[in-house]
Amino acid sequence: MRFTFRSWVISIVLAAGAFVPASATTIGFEGVATTAPVVPATPYTESGFKIVAGGLAPTFNGIFPAGLPGVNTDGSAIFGWCNERTLCQPIFGLTYGGGDFNISSIDASNLVPSAVAGSPIPPGLAIDLTGFKQGGGTVTQSRVLVQDTLTTYSLSGFSNLWGLEITTNIEGAGTNGDVAIDNLVVQGIPGVPEPATLALVLGGLGVTALRRRRSPKH
Repeated sequence: MRFTFRSWVISIVLAAGAFVPASATTIGFEGVATTAPVVPATPYTESGFKIVAGGLAPTFNGIFPAGLPGVNTDGSAIFGWCNERTLCQPIFGLTYGGGDFNISSIDASNLVPSAVAGSPIPPGLAIDLTGFKQGGGTVTQSRVLVQDTLTTYSLSGFSNLWGLEITTNIEGAGTNGDVAIDNLVVQGIPGVPEPATLALVLGGLGVTALRRRRSPKH
Protein backbone atom coordinates (compact mmCIF):
# COMPACT_ATOMS: atom_id res chain seq x y z
CA MET A 1 0.00 0.00 0.00
CA ARG A 2 1.39 3.35 -0.95
CA PHE A 3 1.50 5.89 1.84
CA THR A 4 0.52 9.44 0.91
CA PHE A 5 0.81 12.76 2.69
CA ARG A 6 -2.96 12.95 2.64
CA SER A 7 -3.39 9.69 4.57
CA TRP A 8 -0.82 10.89 7.12
CA VAL A 9 -2.77 14.11 7.68
CA ILE A 10 -5.98 12.13 8.07
CA SER A 11 -4.29 9.98 10.72
CA ILE A 12 -3.26 13.08 12.66
CA VAL A 13 -6.75 14.55 12.43
CA LEU A 14 -8.34 11.32 13.63
CA ALA A 15 -5.94 11.13 16.56
CA ALA A 16 -6.66 14.75 17.53
CA GLY A 17 -10.38 14.22 17.11
CA ALA A 18 -10.40 11.80 20.02
CA PHE A 19 -9.78 14.77 22.32
CA VAL A 20 -12.45 17.16 20.99
CA PRO A 21 -14.99 18.16 23.68
CA ALA A 22 -18.33 16.39 23.48
CA SER A 23 -21.48 18.29 22.57
CA ALA A 24 -23.26 20.09 25.38
CA THR A 25 -25.90 18.08 27.19
CA THR A 26 -28.49 18.89 29.85
CA ILE A 27 -28.80 17.06 33.15
CA GLY A 28 -32.57 17.14 33.56
CA PHE A 29 -33.33 14.37 36.09
CA GLU A 30 -35.98 12.89 33.81
CA GLY A 31 -36.80 9.23 33.21
CA VAL A 32 -36.39 8.01 36.77
CA ALA A 33 -38.87 5.18 37.34
CA THR A 34 -40.76 5.76 40.56
CA THR A 35 -44.11 5.24 42.20
CA ALA A 36 -43.13 7.38 45.18
CA PRO A 37 -43.32 11.17 45.25
CA VAL A 38 -39.61 11.44 46.06
CA VAL A 39 -36.74 9.23 44.93
CA PRO A 40 -33.61 9.36 47.13
CA ALA A 41 -31.25 10.48 44.44
CA THR A 42 -27.58 10.45 45.35
CA PRO A 43 -25.38 9.10 43.99
CA TYR A 44 -27.08 10.06 40.74
CA THR A 45 -25.62 9.50 37.26
CA GLU A 46 -26.78 10.94 33.95
CA SER A 47 -24.94 11.22 30.62
CA GLY A 48 -21.66 10.26 32.27
CA PHE A 49 -21.97 12.91 35.00
CA LYS A 50 -22.28 11.93 38.66
CA ILE A 51 -23.73 13.82 41.62
CA VAL A 52 -22.73 12.76 45.14
CA ALA A 53 -23.71 14.22 48.51
CA GLY A 54 -21.88 15.07 51.71
CA GLY A 55 -22.28 17.46 54.62
CA LEU A 56 -25.03 17.36 57.26
CA ALA A 57 -27.77 14.79 56.51
CA PRO A 58 -26.62 14.20 52.90
CA THR A 59 -29.42 11.72 52.23
CA PHE A 60 -32.09 14.40 52.61
CA ASN A 61 -32.39 14.92 48.87
CA GLY A 62 -34.41 13.50 46.03
CA ILE A 63 -35.85 13.70 42.54
CA PHE A 64 -39.32 15.21 42.47
CA PRO A 65 -41.45 14.29 39.44
CA ALA A 66 -43.27 16.88 37.35
CA GLY A 67 -46.66 17.91 38.67
CA LEU A 68 -46.04 16.83 42.24
CA PRO A 69 -48.31 18.98 44.46
CA GLY A 70 -46.55 21.34 46.82
CA VAL A 71 -43.27 21.41 44.90
CA ASN A 72 -41.83 23.91 42.37
CA THR A 73 -41.33 21.34 39.62
CA ASP A 74 -42.21 23.84 36.87
CA GLY A 75 -43.45 21.11 34.54
CA SER A 76 -40.42 18.82 34.73
CA ALA A 77 -38.63 16.63 37.24
CA ILE A 78 -36.25 18.48 39.55
CA PHE A 79 -33.54 17.63 42.05
CA GLY A 80 -34.19 19.07 45.51
CA TRP A 81 -32.84 18.94 49.02
CA CYS A 82 -33.55 19.87 52.62
CA ASN A 83 -31.81 23.04 53.76
CA GLU A 84 -32.76 23.60 57.39
CA ARG A 85 -30.44 24.86 60.09
CA THR A 86 -29.16 22.19 62.50
CA LEU A 87 -31.05 19.47 60.59
CA CYS A 88 -29.82 19.20 57.00
CA GLN A 89 -27.19 21.20 55.16
CA PRO A 90 -25.90 18.92 52.41
CA ILE A 91 -23.05 19.65 50.03
CA PHE A 92 -23.20 18.26 46.48
CA GLY A 93 -20.35 17.39 44.17
CA LEU A 94 -20.53 16.98 40.39
CA THR A 95 -17.90 15.09 38.37
CA TYR A 96 -17.61 13.69 34.85
CA GLY A 97 -16.51 10.10 34.41
CA GLY A 98 -14.85 10.73 31.06
CA GLY A 99 -12.51 13.54 32.12
CA ASP A 100 -12.93 17.24 32.77
CA PHE A 101 -16.02 19.27 31.95
CA ASN A 102 -17.59 22.69 31.46
CA ILE A 103 -20.88 23.94 32.91
CA SER A 104 -22.57 27.01 31.43
CA SER A 105 -25.90 27.34 33.26
CA ILE A 106 -28.16 25.95 35.97
CA ASP A 107 -31.81 26.40 36.92
CA ALA A 108 -32.60 26.93 40.60
CA SER A 109 -35.33 28.04 43.00
CA ASN A 110 -36.80 27.23 46.39
CA LEU A 111 -38.19 23.70 46.50
CA VAL A 112 -41.44 24.29 48.42
CA PRO A 113 -43.70 27.17 47.29
CA SER A 114 -43.82 29.94 49.88
CA ALA A 115 -47.60 29.56 50.19
CA VAL A 116 -47.15 25.89 51.13
CA ALA A 117 -44.18 26.52 53.41
CA GLY A 118 -46.18 29.20 55.21
CA SER A 119 -43.43 31.83 54.93
CA PRO A 120 -41.25 33.45 52.28
CA ILE A 121 -37.78 32.17 51.56
CA PRO A 122 -34.99 33.70 53.68
CA PRO A 123 -33.80 37.01 52.17
CA GLY A 124 -30.71 36.42 50.08
CA LEU A 125 -31.09 32.65 49.89
CA ALA A 126 -28.65 31.57 47.21
CA ILE A 127 -26.82 28.61 45.76
CA ASP A 128 -23.05 28.88 45.90
CA LEU A 129 -21.06 27.14 43.17
CA THR A 130 -17.34 26.40 43.34
CA GLY A 131 -15.58 24.94 40.31
CA PHE A 132 -12.25 23.19 40.76
CA LYS A 133 -10.00 23.82 37.78
CA GLN A 134 -7.82 21.17 36.21
CA GLY A 135 -4.26 22.16 37.04
CA GLY A 136 -5.24 24.14 40.14
CA GLY A 137 -7.35 27.13 41.09
CA THR A 138 -11.07 27.62 41.61
CA VAL A 139 -13.90 29.70 40.21
CA THR A 140 -16.89 30.70 42.36
CA GLN A 141 -20.29 32.29 41.80
CA SER A 142 -23.33 32.82 44.01
CA ARG A 143 -26.86 33.06 42.60
CA VAL A 144 -29.66 34.52 44.74
CA LEU A 145 -32.86 32.53 44.21
CA VAL A 146 -36.05 34.01 42.82
CA GLN A 147 -38.89 32.91 45.08
CA ASP A 148 -41.21 30.28 43.63
CA THR A 149 -39.72 30.49 40.12
CA LEU A 150 -37.15 28.15 38.61
CA THR A 151 -34.75 30.64 37.04
CA THR A 152 -31.87 29.98 34.64
CA TYR A 153 -28.55 31.34 35.87
CA SER A 154 -25.65 31.65 33.44
CA LEU A 155 -22.21 30.73 34.74
CA SER A 156 -18.99 32.35 33.55
CA GLY A 157 -15.55 30.77 33.68
CA PHE A 158 -16.69 27.31 34.75
CA SER A 159 -14.57 25.49 32.19
CA ASN A 160 -11.95 22.74 32.35
CA LEU A 161 -13.22 21.59 35.74
CA TRP A 162 -12.45 18.30 37.43
CA GLY A 163 -15.22 18.93 39.97
CA LEU A 164 -18.05 21.26 40.99
CA GLU A 165 -19.40 21.88 44.50
CA ILE A 166 -22.94 23.15 45.11
CA THR A 167 -24.00 24.49 48.51
CA THR A 168 -26.46 27.02 49.93
CA ASN A 169 -25.44 30.17 51.74
CA ILE A 170 -28.35 30.38 54.21
CA GLU A 171 -30.26 27.72 56.08
CA GLY A 172 -34.01 28.08 56.30
CA ALA A 173 -36.38 27.36 59.18
CA GLY A 174 -38.70 24.53 58.21
CA THR A 175 -39.23 24.00 54.50
CA ASN A 176 -38.92 27.65 53.45
CA GLY A 177 -35.20 27.24 52.72
CA ASP A 178 -35.30 23.97 50.81
CA VAL A 179 -33.71 24.23 47.36
CA ALA A 180 -34.37 22.83 43.87
CA ILE A 181 -32.12 22.68 40.81
CA ASP A 182 -32.68 21.50 37.25
CA ASN A 183 -31.28 21.67 33.71
CA LEU A 184 -27.54 21.75 34.32
CA VAL A 185 -26.05 22.49 30.89
CA VAL A 186 -22.72 20.66 30.82
CA GLN A 187 -20.09 19.60 28.31
CA GLY A 188 -17.74 16.71 28.89
CA ILE A 189 -14.11 16.96 27.85
CA PRO A 190 -12.59 13.55 27.06
CA GLY A 191 -9.33 12.82 28.83
CA VAL A 192 -6.44 14.63 27.16
CA PRO A 193 -3.14 12.71 27.14
CA GLU A 194 -0.03 14.08 28.78
CA PRO A 195 2.34 15.87 26.37
CA ALA A 196 4.76 12.93 26.48
CA THR A 197 1.98 10.51 25.60
CA LEU A 198 0.81 12.72 22.74
CA ALA A 199 4.38 12.93 21.48
CA LEU A 200 4.58 9.14 21.43
CA VAL A 201 1.32 8.94 19.48
CA LEU A 202 2.51 11.46 16.92
CA GLY A 203 5.95 9.84 16.82
CA GLY A 204 4.35 6.48 16.13
CA LEU A 205 2.44 7.96 13.23
CA GLY A 206 5.70 9.38 11.90
CA VAL A 207 7.44 6.01 12.09
CA THR A 208 4.54 4.40 10.26
CA ALA A 209 4.79 7.06 7.57
CA LEU A 210 8.53 6.49 7.17
CA ARG A 211 8.14 2.73 6.87
CA ARG A 212 5.48 3.09 4.23
CA ARG A 213 7.59 5.51 2.26
CA ARG A 214 10.51 3.06 2.30
CA SER A 215 8.47 -0.02 1.41
CA PRO A 216 9.09 -1.25 -2.14
CA LYS A 217 6.49 -0.59 -4.76
CA HIS A 218 4.74 -3.57 -6.37
